[in-house]
Amino acid sequence: MPTYAASKAGVHAYTEALRAQLAGTGVEVTELVPPAVATAGQENVNPAALPLEGFLDEVVSLLSQNPTPQEILVEGVRMHRWAERDGTYAGLVERRSQSLGSLPGR
Repeated sequence: MPTYAASKAGVHAYTEALRAQLAGTGVEVTELVPPAVATAGQENVNPAALPLEGFLDEVVSLLSQNPTPQEILVEGVRMHRWAERDGTYAGLVERRSQSLGSLPGR
């Protein structure tokens, strides 16, 4: 969990810095923030994971907006993105850690 969370935060910080550095160059930077997604063969591994087809449909819909959003946040990830702001961060980390611990092979 710590490495996973740190890598997600690092990608977010990198994307924001890259977007700022490329401002005015004509290059747009869009961050895709996926939740747990049930990819092929993993549909039964994590019951909380978003089905792949539903995830793809939502992402394509968000990408087709004009202008393209700076962040693509599907509904299933919004609680994670705004947890600190909403005061739910500590509880979310605790629940996420417990969920990960119950996955097969953990």
